[in-house]
Amino acid sequence: MAEVQTTETNTARQRVMIVDNSLDLARAIGALFRLEDDLDFVGCAQTGAEALRSVEQDPPDVLVLDLNLPDCSGFTVLERVRLSTPQVKVIIYTGHAAPHLATRARQLGACACVLKGGDFTALVAAIRNA
Repeated sequence: MAEVQTTETNTARQRVMIVDNSLDLARAIGALFRLEDDLDFVGCAQTGAEALRSVEQDPPDVLVLDLNLPDCSGFTVLERVRLSTPQVKVIIYTGHAAPHLATRARQLGACACVLKGGDFTALVAAIRNA
């Protein structure tokens, strides 16, 4: 009987946190991430202050960040994360398709900008490519 050799892939799972003013949306996206073999949903925040506290205490690999937060702009959170925990990759996830927002996000250090309401696979691809 021939021996079958298997190779184990050593792919690291990306720890992903979502920051969105809609907690329901953040949780729904997190549930979808749980279906992906290489993504770990590690939590969500509804405000910039919550997000910054969470990132400081337990930095995720990737932060999916809305621009419209109740207490500050997502750009403010992006700037602070880039200064305090530069290893965290940030993906802007917004409902605004204005090109100048994507340009500003990239200038501030975002890895990608993904439009809400689009195909969920675009967000997953951006996380994997971050």
